[in-house]
Amino acid sequence: MAKEYAKAFYNSEAWKKTRKAYYDSKGGMCERCQKEFEEGKRSLKEVNIGTIVHHKKWITPKNINDPNITLSWDNLEVVCDEHHNAEHHGKPKRYRFDKDGNIIPTKSFSRKSKTDQPKTKTKSRKARQPLPPRWYKNFLPERTEGAR
Repeated sequence: MAKEYAKAFYNSEAWKKTRKAYYDSKGGMCERCQKEFEEGKRSLKEVNIGTIVHHKKWITPKNINDPNITLSWDNLEVVCDEHHNAEHHGKPKRYRFDKDGNIIPTKSFSRKSKTDQPKTKTKSRKARQPLPPRWYKNFLPERTEGAR
């Protein structure tokens, strides 16, 4: 939500034209996701659609009337919600949704797979059955003496 001092700017024709032209020039994709893809930190499927034309140098009451800050393409970037939230709120979302509505953990929060973890020597063990969840024990019959 725009701050009170910036509402008139964000409703101006100059901003609307600049925002649309810049967004179209970048193909509507998040520039930060694309950079992470180029660096090998994201797969192509994980590159998000840009939803916001963001000011790199934030708009303040002091610079709101400076077109070199507010309308300059050098100060703009197209970002997705994940990157915009990380910029302004400090915490990216822990998950996102794919086109079918399935939950996908974001890369920064997903757990490491077993192949990513360092290998340690372990003693060989017999395969064990996984332990049931704690609530399950309430439904087990009571043990009688001598039963194993």
